[in-house]
Amino acid sequence: MDKVYSIFRNPYFILISLSLFFYLFRLGSYGFVEWDESFYSSRALMVTQYGDFVDQSEKALGGLWTGSHPPLVIWLMSASIKLFGVSEFGFRFPIAITGIILVIFFYRLVLFLFNKKIAFYSALILCLNAYVTQYSRMAQLDIPVLMFLLLSFYFLVKGIQKKFYNFFISGLFLGLALLSKIIVGFFIPIIFFLFILYLLITEKKINRKYIMGFLVQCLVGLLIALPWFILITVKLGSAYWEQTINYHVLGRMGTALENHSSPFGIFYWIQQTIIRLNLFIPFMIYGIYSLLKKNIAGKEIKVLLILWFIVPFMVFTFTATKFHTYILNFILPEIFFCGLGVFYMTENLMRPSRISLFIVLSSASFVWAMTLPFHRNLENIFRSINDLNLPQLADFIIIISFLAGCVVFYLLLKKILEKKKINVFRFQKIYLVIIFVIYCVLNFNSLIRKNDFWIEKRKEVLNMNLEGKKSIIFVGERTYVAELNLQILKYFTGLDGEISLQKQEINGNPNEIIILSE
Repeated sequence: MDKVYSIFRNPYFILISLSLFFYLFRLGSYGFVEWDESFYSSRALMVTQYGDFVDQSEKALGGLWTGSHPPLVIWLMSASIKLFGVSEFGFRFPIAITGIILVIFFYRLVLFLFNKKIAFYSALILCLNAYVTQYSRMAQLDIPVLMFLLLSFYFLVKGIQKKFYNFFISGLFLGLALLSKIIVGFFIPIIFFLFILYLLITEKKINRKYIMGFLVQCLVGLLIALPWFILITVKLGSAYWEQTINYHVLGRMGTALENHSSPFGIFYWIQQTIIRLNLFIPFMIYGIYSLLKKNIAGKEIKVLLILWFIVPFMVFTFTATKFHTYILNFILPEIFFCGLGVFYMTENLMRPSRISLFIVLSSASFVWAMTLPFHRNLENIFRSINDLNLPQLADFIIIISFLAGCVVFYLLLKKILEKKKINVFRFQKIYLVIIFVIYCVLNFNSLIRKNDFWIEKRKEVLNMNLEGKKSIIFVGERTYVAELNLQILKYFTGLDGEISLQKQEINGNPNEIIILSE
């Protein structure tokens, strides 16, 4: 009985069980999300149908616009649909598996650097984060790339702390990251380089082990990724690099492409962090403070962890294109800071003023994350400031009222905790339990999605409408949903023609007429 009980208390058992549930439950029960999920799934179909392993841009939906990303994740998806069949579950299954691996190795990284409690709190927050769960259940590149980057960073840390051969393994996962998505894999060697540079400036000495490790990491990574880049260059020539460098890298950094901009400007990622971490915002702040001020790790590890966060955060802060998924490039260190903050809260008795501040910040961040009108009011204020105009009085009053409410809530709660005979330490633990329960409920709620655009239903519609016909007409109110899903399902129709769009009013409502023909 004790052995059974110990299994259920094992962090790996808890994290793997939760990850399996949140990342695999109802994985194929809803249709593709417009744009990226449809694009990458169509690339996987081209590998399966035509054997286009090197380049899918000629036939796949989106052409070189999406086909410029390297194909490792596409290969995994194509292998999965070979095994499970062409379905939403088949496309998404390898992504969900990489999400589970991400949780486990995030736990292992923090455990290697700190202790079991900090590691468990950090990995649990990651596992219960609804945003990470959302992208672990979509046929996209983000979570697999994040997993490869984490593994590269994990073995980089082990190389610094332990034996040199870990730099080779770090380079291996760097190469897999470079084979999965454009450019972001380079964050790991950039972090390592800046780490070496910092030590050189502050300690006035050259660490030969680190320099050789950096060279090994880069060399192994490039050797793994380079063959595909050579093949794609031979096939597409300069067109590939113009799309990759000029559009996806320089274009996104210098211009707000595809309408992905924000009036928040350099404050955009602070806003996104509040939305994505909401209840744990005060713990993240406390975790950063603890890392900097408390004697919990050596100087080198502290510097490395800060660089792990600050490098991608600063790059995307000054990148003109503001797209919310970019936060995944630095959400892991943010979640680690949250776990560290939770640990120190459970280990220390807080004054009523501090616990009151925690509760108010958690509550305010949660309300802010769940209330879209507040975002619009603040956006209007920032937009007016950017245009050198005075903000609208209504927007200003709403935001000031929200902040004033937070202050009043803090003062009242602090007064109650100071006057009442409350066991503050027990109160802290109850507060933490409530936060984790709410986080878990929010994550579960994200799994309950309904969508009639799933493949099998579309396949039935197509089969019914294609008998003896050379075209199919689909009427839909949302062009991009209807168009993208129908284009994917060209795979089932045998019709290789282009999509044509026509506008027509039906019962007084504007609709898009989608025609797929030979």
